[in-house]
Amino acid sequence: MGDFDEAHHLFQEVLGTADDRHEQAFALRFLGKILSYQESKSSAETYILKSLALSREIGDLNGVVECLRYLAWQSTNFGKSLEGKQMAEESLAISRWLGRPDWIAVSLHDLAWCVNCLGAYAESEAYWRESLALSEEIDNQEGIARALNFIGWAAWCAGGARLREAKTYYKRAIAIYRQLGCRGYLAMSLADLSLTYLDWGDYERARQCAREGLAITQETGNLDIMAYALYGLGAALCG
Repeated sequence: MGDFDEAHHLFQEVLGTADDRHEQAFALRFLGKILSYQESKSSAETYILKSLALSREIGDLNGVVECLRYLAWQSTNFGKSLEGKQMAEESLAISRWLGRPDWIAVSLHDLAWCVNCLGAYAESEAYWRESLALSEEIDNQEGIARALNFIGWAAWCAGGARLREAKTYYKRAIAIYRQLGCRGYLAMSLADLSLTYLDWGDYERARQCAREGLAITQETGNLDIMAYALYGLGAALCG
């Protein structure tokens, strides 16, 4: 729901009271994810790496997958896409071995992002489409919305005639995020859609999408998406 302060408080409470090491690894993992939105990459990774080490030690493969997913995403976002791809491939291999379609879908998503940032747009879209099929199979609405959004992203990367297709996918994702109340993902999708409108030359709609995304991030404190929405808004106003 994007309430990072309350989530941070609750996970700190869990970490301070839990005797079970699985619960400790769980709390460390999510504290790291929250800190990635609120503070620095290094402070977030400290928690994630502690969780990864503990998860490996106790044989918690679900925990290992989640940690690898986060680290793959962050590595890619900070310019280490090949390193991120290796971690995403490990998380996908474990997920397939576990036979967990939900984990396979999200690991495919992370792998797709890594290869997309390496410029392999067609390969990334294939992974996102596989993720979409799995999410639809298990009726995971959040997973469906995520896959739809990033298929739209792949279409936007291709550009040209595929811009109309990108817009359609973004709108489908946004509708699901609104229904679910997933404000963080909603803000991201709105910022993505604003870029598509910019390429169309529809600066007013680009401004509307970016401004709504910005308003959400100002409520949630999600700094990376806030910066993204500010860029879209600035570009729209220039247009």
